[in-house]
Amino acid sequence: MQRGRVTKGFAATLATLLTVGTIAACSSKDSGSAKPADSAAASKAPSSTPAASMAPSGSPGMKNGKFDPPVTLTTVRGLEPVVKFRDGETIENNVHTKWAKEKLGIDIKHLWVVPSANNAYETKLRLALSAKETMPDVLMVTDRVLVQDLISSGQFMDVGDVFEKKASASWKKAMQEVPYAWNAFSKDGKRYGIPTLGYGYGSDPVIWIREDWLKKLNLKAPTTIDELEKVMDAFTTQDPDGNGKNDTYGLGANIKGSFQGSAGDISWLFGAFGVVPDQWNKMADGKIAYGSIQPEMKQGLAKLQQWIKKGWMPLEATLIDNAKTNELLTQGRIGIIAGPQWLPWSPFPSLLKNVPGAEMKAYKIPIGPDGKAARHGTDVTGAALLLNKNIKPEALDAFFVYQNYMYDYGALPQKGSEFENGWYEGYDWAMVDGKPSRDAAKIPGGAIDVKKYFLTWEMPLIPSASVDPMIKRYKGETLTTPNELLYKDHPEAQVRGYGIIDEQKELSKVNVFIGAPTKTMKSKLELLNKMKQESLLKIVFGDASIDSFDAFVKDWKATGGDEITNEVNEWYKSSGAK
Repeated sequence: MQRGRVTKGFAATLATLLTVGTIAACSSKDSGSAKPADSAAASKAPSSTPAASMAPSGSPGMKNGKFDPPVTLTTVRGLEPVVKFRDGETIENNVHTKWAKEKLGIDIKHLWVVPSANNAYETKLRLALSAKETMPDVLMVTDRVLVQDLISSGQFMDVGDVFEKKASASWKKAMQEVPYAWNAFSKDGKRYGIPTLGYGYGSDPVIWIREDWLKKLNLKAPTTIDELEKVMDAFTTQDPDGNGKNDTYGLGANIKGSFQGSAGDISWLFGAFGVVPDQWNKMADGKIAYGSIQPEMKQGLAKLQQWIKKGWMPLEATLIDNAKTNELLTQGRIGIIAGPQWLPWSPFPSLLKNVPGAEMKAYKIPIGPDGKAARHGTDVTGAALLLNKNIKPEALDAFFVYQNYMYDYGALPQKGSEFENGWYEGYDWAMVDGKPSRDAAKIPGGAIDVKKYFLTWEMPLIPSASVDPMIKRYKGETLTTPNELLYKDHPEAQVRGYGIIDEQKELSKVNVFIGAPTKTMKSKLELLNKMKQESLLKIVFGDASIDSFDAFVKDWKATGGDEITNEVNEWYKSSGAK
């Protein structure tokens, strides 16, 4: 296969972020060093602790730790195909809804339930909005456009003050790890949606290198772009696999659809010159600007063009798709690839199976010629929890009692607590030979993901909950809490990946625009993205000069880019972001 210059016929798609077990995609990583909410009072709370201790002020209906009589809390649901039930249970009547009623005196009622396929949930909500139907007390929404439409309807409350008054310390602490999350669901400085969160460091890339190749060729791990180039050249030209063929490559990357991705991320190369592409960044003057049109891009494009011409990257991977990159990697033909900490779950196991003795080891992203370094970070902002502005006071209290309990006792369960072994015995854990086990094969009838039954469709997530245990392992510290012990068997390679990310956490830059598409985005973003893709790839593959970048930027701005930039800055100001 010819190495070097290619002119036309590229095709690429980015792979879906594969998550395994408790690993997210998440998505920003950014608050990885934050400590879990494990104060002495909250961390050792036994299962008998009354819910009344977490009741917001003004909950006179609670007796002996629960609402008596029970308080009804209404919601609606789009039911995903992955949600499974046991023994005739339904989303309206299951082990969790029974627990909420028996434990807290909260009766969760669904006004309606629809399958989530083909956007049926979003469609149902839009129809209900148009028909001015009564909205539920609590509403979960993931679609950012729909969220804004719901907020604009005037049917949902500004939750800023009520959250500060009624949310527990542990829930607030979780939100403080990601202060920007509120921006997605704010308007005119008011907070209309309570963000759900994901795990930290889900997509921040590190550099994964074939450690066995480094050793064979007597090379040191690179710390700078210049050093990286020497390693890439050796991996390409010095037959590191020893098969006598010219069939190995220094770097695997996917660049057609985006310079960001999972396995094959290349955002860090541009970060070495001071810019993170394919996202909106806050600049030195405080304004928001699109990374892919900044002048620093030219240096990164020139470097990428050089790498491709030298044959250090497999063209079939850069031009086809992520699957091809993974195929070449697992065949043992790629020496370096950038990607998240979870790659030891996939695709590395296939490499180890196909190439005995292969070893992928995480290293820090390299520093540029002027000492610069950056990469895209992980946005952990998830869905929005909207509260009906006409919600009854007792229902509002019930919502916070429920969520406070989940964060105080479920998010970071402690020894001796109600959720120490899992959520519900016989569903996500079982006693096996006198010991609790989360092994799905040992749970009678198989494991059931009961988190899908929750009011928020997922367990209460704290970004640092996945990061802190892995950092403790990286530092050689002992895992002790139930949450920490969930990570005791994760691969050592992944532990190092977490540690390397954490050591460079200040280099991760999260996309600051996390709102719904702006007015001009809806009509022109597709055209602008196509323009960007074609223009930049022509430069990368040598079909256009580096200086043609300036013409692209001018056209991008004139074709709607300037309008979008103004709208993004208006959104940023309106959201109250700082």
